[in-house]
Amino acid sequence: MQEYDGSTLFRYESGYSLGYRVNVQLRRGERLTRNWSNKGLHVMMDGGGTPGALKGRVGYHALRYTPRYGDLAPGRIGNGTLAYDVPLADGSFRGGALVATNLACTSEGGAGPAVHVKDPQSPGVLVIRMPSSYVYLGGDLSVKAVVGQGGTVRVAFSDNNGLDYKPVTTVTASGAHRIDLKPFVFRRYDYRLKFVFEGSGTGVDAVRLVHDVQHSQRPLPALAKGANTITFSAGPQEGTITIEGSTEPKNREKQLLYTDFRPERQHIKNNLLVLSAGGGRVTFPVKTPGDMTRIRVGIFYRARDPRDSWDISVSFDGGKTFQPVGRCAGPTVSMGASFVFENVPPGTREAIVRFAGKQRNTTMLYNVRIDADYAEPHGGFRPVRVTYVWEEDGQEKRHVHVAGKPHETYQINCAERPTMKCLTVELAE
Repeated sequence: MQEYDGSTLFRYESGYSLGYRVNVQLRRGERLTRNWSNKGLHVMMDGGGTPGALKGRVGYHALRYTPRYGDLAPGRIGNGTLAYDVPLADGSFRGGALVATNLACTSEGGAGPAVHVKDPQSPGVLVIRMPSSYVYLGGDLSVKAVVGQGGTVRVAFSDNNGLDYKPVTTVTASGAHRIDLKPFVFRRYDYRLKFVFEGSGTGVDAVRLVHDVQHSQRPLPALAKGANTITFSAGPQEGTITIEGSTEPKNREKQLLYTDFRPERQHIKNNLLVLSAGGGRVTFPVKTPGDMTRIRVGIFYRARDPRDSWDISVSFDGGKTFQPVGRCAGPTVSMGASFVFENVPPGTREAIVRFAGKQRNTTMLYNVRIDADYAEPHGGFRPVRVTYVWEEDGQEKRHVHVAGKPHETYQINCAERPTMKCLTVELAE
């Protein structure tokens, strides 16, 4: 609340990021569990202090007012789990992969391992994307590898939409291997793993990813005593590629920088995206795995003089022409705005978003966020298993429902006031 009580020391501290959306996407073998509790994990675990709400109880102290607004959660901060057992042997992993080249699976001829190099003269490549609506606090990768003579399984990681990959591990011996992904995924919402298989007979029999995530307990659909009507709804089959990075270089070890997304800059200082001349611009390229449906832009900026401004535009032809998205004019010391551009040409998978500034006094960008929504290439509804777990008078209760349609309702009855435990969603086999 200090961002609203006048106690902030700098204007840029009261800024905000616009564009985040909850988008729970499930593949076969993927499971999301959100808990009405936490294990003490949070995004500042590396020395940034412990948030007071971590152990807060609804109805007491700082949270004493929330029950009057319908808060049924026992606390505020939740720790959940996102797990993915990649379905390999039957080939269905391809529907959830960004890249799957020169690979064969057991169902395509009976040979093992479950996924292996098809033509040993060239490497096989598998790229798995792991977007999450909830920030990652840690991660484990478990691989059961089969390595042919002289072969290897190399694993690499990308957190800037595949623009760069850094090595995670190289497996040279068959067997089970476990890799701690926390140093790579901490505080991220999206990443990609690239597996490169080399050598005849080289491949994997199992790949499992398990992550701790942080979420709020407050918006979870909790239960109350009596009859509870649960509404299940599946949204559009869309994904999102996001570009957002800190403008402060000292944050490099804690978060992505905006420069990690390879923008083109003209008359832009390195930090805080301040113009260094009367005019300048920063341009970001963005690519999507499917056809773009819209581009959303969030901006927090300064345009101190009435003649200072930022003009936002987008190009779908490699920068030859640009179309206006929005304008942010002065005078203002700090202001936020958001824009949505939906007139995307059919079949588009690449765009360039440009922020062009004019300066008489001080024109700068505190923060920018670009969200490129796209149609999922393999999107489609499949039945979803929804599992509620709670307690009544100390006894565990469980309710499992399979939603067979994109929109439906059902009931859960509680004889006594429930204490909520967890909510799990996964595809029904």
